[in-house]
Amino acid sequence: MDFHTIQHQNQTVVQNKSPYQQTVLSTDPPIENKTIFFIHVQRPKDKTLNLIARSACAIESAAKNNPDFNVTLVCFNVMDLAENNSFVKALKEYPNIQFHKTTLENITKDSIAEPWISKGLIQKGKYLSWHTSDFARLFMLYKYGGIYLDTDFIVLKSLADLKPGWTVAESRYWVASAAMSFHSTGYGHYLAEMLVREFMNSYNGSVYSYNGPQLLTRVLQKVCFTKDTKMMKRGPCYDFEVLARETFYPIGFYEKDLFFNPSNLTQALEKVKDSYAVHCWHGGYLGGVHLKVGTQAAIGVLAEKHCPKVYAAVEELF
Repeated sequence: MDFHTIQHQNQTVVQNKSPYQQTVLSTDPPIENKTIFFIHVQRPKDKTLNLIARSACAIESAAKNNPDFNVTLVCFNVMDLAENNSFVKALKEYPNIQFHKTTLENITKDSIAEPWISKGLIQKGKYLSWHTSDFARLFMLYKYGGIYLDTDFIVLKSLADLKPGWTVAESRYWVASAAMSFHSTGYGHYLAEMLVREFMNSYNGSVYSYNGPQLLTRVLQKVCFTKDTKMMKRGPCYDFEVLARETFYPIGFYEKDLFFNPSNLTQALEKVKDSYAVHCWHGGYLGGVHLKVGTQAAIGVLAEKHCPKVYAAVEELF
């Protein structure tokens, strides 16, 4: 196979002549267990990275509050990284942020998942983008260790004091998959492999959450011998734990309007003050609520503090 190299921010990246065939982590491996991964799956018809303000905010807030972590946006179905995009420019000011474009075929090459991915079952499913992300986050953590976050978080402080090997409860009996961490060796690696194999063995392309939070929930129920997320602690779950909802989801889905009403600012900030991050639930629902820059709603106040470069690049609505 014929390769050539390109230079990106003083890093050498090995790239195939096909615009998709780029190694996911260039020639330099990620910092073991010190990489925060975000995933972007582009719609197949548009090959240019479409990075919206709130997704960029998630990435900046992670990098700003975790300068000792390598923060990596892994892009699928992207040919052009849109380096003239104002949000991409803002993110490139951080030395610990990297962009990488790849495919499922590339990241799974010579791995336990290569034969399954070659069948193209995800591409044939009803939820291509969501299930690509569901698989990729598990596989990246299985392969490299580290932390995965959805792109609708705002990270509020360092994640360094969280021991690798955790996910977060969304409710008493439901484990979410929007924030999680696995170690690259030992039990964390074993559990991550278990999740990847479960994904492949039980894949359902017709149910939105079956291969994401439902998968994580059913596997952890078996591993921890309980359905109660409050009982999923290190010891019963070996070297893994389910953190309390408030650590990453201090404002629940049905409370999400607290983010967008300036009259709720004091209440919202009180609820998130001890959290590692706050989940914005896709900005109301799939990004449906946008507010003018400078708003005193919680989402604007938190963004101005934790992703200042991206927030400054927003022209009107965040």
